[in-house]
Amino acid sequence: LELRGDKYEQAVKKHDRVFVQLTAPCITGMNGEKAPWCEATKTMGEEFEKVAVALKTERLTTKLANADVYKETSLAARFKINFNPTQESDIPKLPQFRYYVKGRLWSKYAGSQEVASIV
Repeated sequence: LELRGDKYEQAVKKHDRVFVQLTAPCITGMNGEKAPWCEATKTMGEEFEKVAVALKTERLTTKLANADVYKETSLAARFKINFNPTQESDIPKLPQFRYYVKGRLWSKYAGSQEVASIV
């Protein structure tokens, strides 16, 4: 499930349980350095696919969703993700996760990013 800024609320309210990954594409700066979130986002992308398979295998009803907060600037603003930081401490920490139950934010998931922990 891909979430767009204008459909985010509608999507998380439509399903009983939604686990959202806030992510951004790997971008390279003018100095040739990759964005700090590149490796984590790539690794979690692979794990997220495994989570989808596990949820289906276990017949769990949680929907997985991705939201590209780089492209969807309204979502970046909503979640206070700044892609033009002035300090190193402001560099976006991605991916980030949100778990919704019946349309309400249940938690900002910060646990292990391994399949067994998420499922």
